[in-house]
Amino acid sequence: MEPVKEMIRDIAADKKSGASELAVKALDVLKGVARSAAAADTEGLIREIRETAGALEQSRPSMAALRNCMRRVIGLADSQISKYGNLHDSRLGGFNPSDGSADEVAVLRRIYDEAISRTESEIISNKKRSVAKAADFIEDGAVIVTCSYSSTLNEVFREAAGQGKKLTLLALESQSGEISYGNCTLEKLEDCSLNSRIVADDAVEEALSGADYVMLGADTVYADGSVLNGYPSRGLALAATRQNRPVYIICDSSKLSPDSGISEPEKGFEIIPANAVAALITETGLITCNGITDYLKRFLL
Repeated sequence: MEPVKEMIRDIAADKKSGASELAVKALDVLKGVARSAAAADTEGLIREIRETAGALEQSRPSMAALRNCMRRVIGLADSQISKYGNLHDSRLGGFNPSDGSADEVAVLRRIYDEAISRTESEIISNKKRSVAKAADFIEDGAVIVTCSYSSTLNEVFREAAGQGKKLTLLALESQSGEISYGNCTLEKLEDCSLNSRIVADDAVEEALSGADYVMLGADTVYADGSVLNGYPSRGLALAATRQNRPVYIICDSSKLSPDSGISEPEKGFEIIPANAVAALITETGLITCNGITDYLKRFLL
């Protein structure tokens, strides 16, 4: 179990991957446990899976994608387990296949493996659809300001450029500790035909003066419409609001949280208030600020 604990610690310490990337890494950890945990019986395997899923959730508790994908796996697996027989205790109980299987643990491993693979496919598919919607939304010649680091946004800009759109991307330096997330973003996009440059974090107003809009990723979108994202997202969003520049949040439904925001984000992250967000762009398309609450309710039921 020690290698698993080390991988969970690595996820907790990972400050360069986006939330979607971390969710996929967490699923890979869980898949390894499902396939190779030294469980003597089904009850032991269920316990180990659930304990690992819980530890992965808690490794980055403010990132909804980790919690949502862990709970999605458990829900899918429990649904399949119930078809085989008797799950005496819905949390940890015994698993008794009714189809005469000679190896109950092997059957259970397969159920978890399939649930993890399905969850990973859903995350990847929804992310791709969100990227496509956002890339289509961007107009040719747009001047966009962004900050922090988002693997989803990187794919959006890459796809928009691949459509032949001429874009100007102004990335705030987003200096947090020793890492400049703005530079990380542009390094990932250096092979794209973008007119891009880094802007100092204290030059937000200047960057916005010639911009069409702001595009940001999201680590979490809360039920009250507020958004958790990396520094200096809050300052950028509020400055954009003052200059009447719309702020678009690009994310998929794995980032949604039933919580109504948090008071103290982890270091390096900030809360963007709901009234500073013009719209979400998700796998279902553009959700305006007036519809964000209803959209969240639909996915959080």
